Amino acid sequence: MQPKRMMGDNRESLSMQAKPLVFEEPVPVSRKYLDMEREMMQPPSGPTTTRRKRSPAASRLGKESDVLDGFALIGAAGLADPQEVTEATVTNQGLRRVHEHDSRYFVNLTYLVADDNLFKFADLGTFGALQELHLRCNRISTLACSPATFPSLIALDVSFNQIDPHSLPHLGSIPTLRTLNLSSNGITELTNGLQNLPNITTLILDGNRLSQNAISKLALMPNLQNLHLISNNLTSFTVSTFPALVRLDMASNNIEDAQDIQACASLRYLQQLVVWNNPFSECFLPGMPTSSILPKRLDVEVVAVDPLAYPAGRHQPFAEHTQDSMPAIHTNQAANAERMLDAARNLRELLDMSSTPEPIQEAPSVPNRAFKGPAAAHGGFAGTNRPLLNRGPRRRKNVFHELRTSLISKSSGLFDGRPDPASWRTTKATESRRTITDQEKDKLPEMRF
Repeated sequence: MQPKRMMGDNRESLSMQAKPLVFEEPVPVSRKYLDMEREMMQPPSGPTTTRRKRSPAASRLGKESDVLDGFALIGAAGLADPQEVTEATVTNQGLRRVHEHDSRYFVNLTYLVADDNLFKFADLGTFGALQELHLRCNRISTLACSPATFPSLIALDVSFNQIDPHSLPHLGSIPTLRTLNLSSNGITELTNGLQNLPNITTLILDGNRLSQNAISKLALMPNLQNLHLISNNLTSFTVSTFPALVRLDMASNNIEDAQDIQACASLRYLQQLVVWNNPFSECFLPGMPTSSILPKRLDVEVVAVDPLAYPAGRHQPFAEHTQDSMPAIHTNQAANAERMLDAARNLRELLDMSSTPEPIQEAPSVPNRAFKGPAAAHGGFAGTNRPLLNRGPRRRKNVFHELRTSLISKSSGLFDGRPDPASWRTTKATESRRTITDQEKDKLPEMRF
């Protein structure tokens, strides 16, 4: 009979059969977070899905990524103290809301750029010190806000949005607003309540499709001084009731005749009119007089040439063609002709060529050559004999060769008006090939080979 096994023996056998326990070394905290960060940066193995972009502050604190909080503003400004932040740029981060409690700490934030987000205009009113706000490409449709918001806002840029024109009178609750940019909002018509915007002095409406009826409603703004209507496909301008307009920009439109904008002459305080890149202004060059555009208002500065295409200092201004002054396009040719005349005189004095006549001094209208005029058949010189210096098209390149030949001929006594270089070279070659006498051989040093 086999003896019965006790429970202790079973425990002992079980413990002997069990695998030994392995205690892993604890992973440092820093390495653990590094591994987690690597896993988050790796692309997903399954089907790709669009994820919302998270800001660095939200990823670090576990907050929602669409909220503009204090940490995001501090990171954008690169400062540690919220009271030291005066300007910040938070673009293309998918932000939708503003953390109201955090915004109270930024009491000196005066400049904010929040383009390419999804903000609402009224939500940014919690920054009480804002003076300039840029909200381009935020899909904003309304500018309605309470009277207590934006107490210090001066300039507002809401271009490339979807602004409803009927919400513009709500901006009258911002008494400090002076500049408003509504470019590329697809605006075709305007409301009648623009008289509620008495403080706006600069209005930018580029890239829209405004009609003459809409432009007439802009005249209701009592203090409007600068109006930009670039690229609005305008064919005329017939509104003459702007009470304080000083500068009007209608560049890049479809105005075909200057008579279609004669209503601008009735604007009492108008000082500058910009009309470049219109069909009727394509004939104007830099420096040309533009008095024919507004003949009744010669005191108005009319800009008919694009300053970017013809920057100051990089183009030759236009000038009238008179007898006293050559056209501007030939100034370089005239300077080259004068330099060639001076070179001919200097060489003539150097060689003392009394038989060479003086070239005719003329001021040709188009100086294609150095000498041009009635004596062109003789190379530009006066006289009956064919001169040595000939600037004709065939012998222009041989001028210095002929001068050198003449100098050598004079020194050798073979000058007879037209020297023969071949005979001179033959004589010199014969002299160089003559035999050496015995006396001359004795004078030569010994040559060792």
